[in-house]
Amino acid sequence: MIAHVYFSLFSSPTQAYANVNGDLDIKSPVEVGAHIAVLLSKERDCSACSLKIQSVTSAEGKGKQMIGLEDVIAESLEDASQLGKQFETEAGLFCDVYD
Repeated sequence: MIAHVYFSLFSSPTQAYANVNGDLDIKSPVEVGAHIAVLLSKERDCSACSLKIQSVTSAEGKGKQMIGLEDVIAESLEDASQLGKQFETEAGLFCDVYD
């Protein structure tokens, strides 16, 4: 099932880095509390590879669900930048970096 996902990416526990969103092909059941695979890369051992579903909303007239995922907190600005690029290249999501 193709669903629209969205979540925030932080470069530290208190510093927001970007909003990540886009369409993702989800193979597992969609329910609050379940985890879905976002990054399938074996390059890194990360908590961002599988994210917990925080909310599920049906978009009227579009037949597509909107899924809010848990925030991702990177260890540094450099790590957040690298994760943002991975979300774009590996998952096909958009990483909208804040000014």
